[in-house]
Amino acid sequence: MPVLPQPTQHPLRALLHNEVHARPAEPVSGPAAITHLVMLTDPAQREASRAHLSALMHDHHRTGPDADCTHLRVDFGAFRLRWELHTEFVCWTFMVPLAADAPLNARNPSTAIEEVPQQWLKDLPGQCLSSVHLWILKDAQCDGQGMRHVVKHMLNDDTLAGAAVHMGHTEVCTDFAIHADGYSRILVKPSDSISARRLGRLVQRVLEIETYRMAALLGLPAARKAAVVLGTAERELADLAQAIREAKSDDEPELLDRLTRLAGQVESEYAATHSRFSASKAYFELVDKRIHDLREERLSGLLTIQEFMERRLSPARSTCEWAVHRQNALSQRVSR
Repeated sequence: MPVLPQPTQHPLRALLHNEVHARPAEPVSGPAAITHLVMLTDPAQREASRAHLSALMHDHHRTGPDADCTHLRVDFGAFRLRWELHTEFVCWTFMVPLAADAPLNARNPSTAIEEVPQQWLKDLPGQCLSSVHLWILKDAQCDGQGMRHVVKHMLNDDTLAGAAVHMGHTEVCTDFAIHADGYSRILVKPSDSISARRLGRLVQRVLEIETYRMAALLGLPAARKAAVVLGTAERELADLAQAIREAKSDDEPELLDRLTRLAGQVESEYAATHSRFSASKAYFELVDKRIHDLREERLSGLLTIQEFMERRLSPARSTCEWAVHRQNALSQRVSR
């Protein structure tokens, strides 16, 4: 086929085109153990994460990622690693197969993290925002007694949630709790008819729900702190409004000074929290989208993941939204 002349290409064309293929799901076959770590990082720590990944790859005689790499999948033999660089955090997902005919020890289950070099793992850059153990089970891992038997021994009854997905062919259960080892737990039991790629997409959605849930909640402490500042500012504005109504001409310079300082305080608080609240709003929306994509069907006696989130996450979400509303309303009132 003849090579035809091409028009001048935009320098970002290839990068933007490939964005549609960014972070594809990892095909997964059960039974398997997966550990997912989310490390909250500043810009320097994100670059350090790339160097930390390179060190692991060099130790296994692999070439490290280039400077523009934001996603990488590597098979190290004993375990597979999925590495993702995000704006605020870095995700590390480790996967190992489980013996096809061996029951899972529900009291002391095997985890993927056991196969990872422990000193290297301890030195991951950043602060851990979320850590999850996920197990993909088959009938043999349930010791012939079904998914509920394993759930009973591995998850807390008080906060248990679960659903059937894949048109009822896969069960997902979690308790949204941090267990004694510092990790949350998720159990997934697919039917034999589910392909590895489809199962991989499900695992990615479930892990992203937990990742984005925790990222969204970063706005909650900021909202609570802002509420205190806003309460003080609102009282000051009310006092100023009363003083302005009763003011004489000689009082105007002092009142203008108070009003200017109040406006500066309000705008300073807005600038300090706006990006955090905007990010939380985006993360909450991602949680909604990932849960919707599960298309849950109820498992007898359990809240669905969507119902659990609506009950437990809605108050935090409303607090963040109310803080944004109060900030905007107060700013407009000060301007008037």
